Amino acid sequence: MKVKLVQLDGSIMNLALGKLATYHRNKGDMVGFNIGDPDLIYYSAIFDWTAKRFKNQTPLGAKAIFGGYPFSDDKLPPEAEFLMPAYDLWGVDYSLGYTSRGCFRSCPFCIVPKKEGAIRDYQPVWDFHHPDHKKIILLDNNYFASPNWKANLDYINDNGLKVNFNQGLDLRIMTDEIASYLADTLSYNHNFNSRCYHFAWDNLKHEGLIRKGLEKCLSAGILSNNIFVYVLTEFDTTFLQDLYRCNVLWNEYKVHPYVMRYNGERSDPRSNALARWANLPGAHRNHSFESYMAYYGRKWECEEG
Repeated sequence: MKVKLVQLDGSIMNLALGKLATYHRNKGDMVGFNIGDPDLIYYSAIFDWTAKRFKNQTPLGAKAIFGGYPFSDDKLPPEAEFLMPAYDLWGVDYSLGYTSRGCFRSCPFCIVPKKEGAIRDYQPVWDFHHPDHKKIILLDNNYFASPNWKANLDYINDNGLKVNFNQGLDLRIMTDEIASYLADTLSYNHNFNSRCYHFAWDNLKHEGLIRKGLEKCLSAGILSNNIFVYVLTEFDTTFLQDLYRCNVLWNEYKVHPYVMRYNGERSDPRSNALARWANLPGAHRNHSFESYMAYYGRKWECEEG
């Protein structure tokens, strides 16, 4: 059988397609991205707007399977679920996977609880780590809520691996022990070219827990300049609440805010400006939001509305 893989979106290799490639290779099938006259085509997407363009497409004369979060058909064959992905097809120098699935939170903006359910152990990192790779990307939705976070992080640290926590870590469950582990972990950004720890502050009501979590990280020796905190905006907070969170993060803790606009919303000019200011370290390092706006000749109003 000839099997074609189509990754519809995403900036890193598609994990499901990587496992399916290994699954079909084990059966003796020909697998790749540029397969002529395929018998089977796998399409995989992670974003709704990408999936909508392909959902009703019938490619060539082959059987088509559409998978990923936006599609209803998003389950791997049981035999493929825990296979080592075919990293060579993407030519990557990192390994990636989930050590846990699901999340114990019920955030209204997040699809994970509906799709994956409660937090549970999934696969140890050594099962998907290729021995030639010195980099790991962890896709866990809430890594430190995982039952076996410590064993997996011990493996990463004992082997001197660099890791990217692809999803923001949860400051609300930060402990002294977790902070100490993180301080000893070679945590990097998505490109593995600079040290980075990603966290998230989604709602103002969590301020107390966010502050305590940050203080634990800083006390453990994590450098403030290496901490980036996603700030969810335009979901259930006001503009001034969004600005307040950004100011707390930078002015009080010298950690970098990073505005994440819900569904890519861009209808509020003030929020657009806030994202530009917050997401450029050089901008919030050198200017308050007010002076940034004045410097570029933009007006803004303090009042809501």
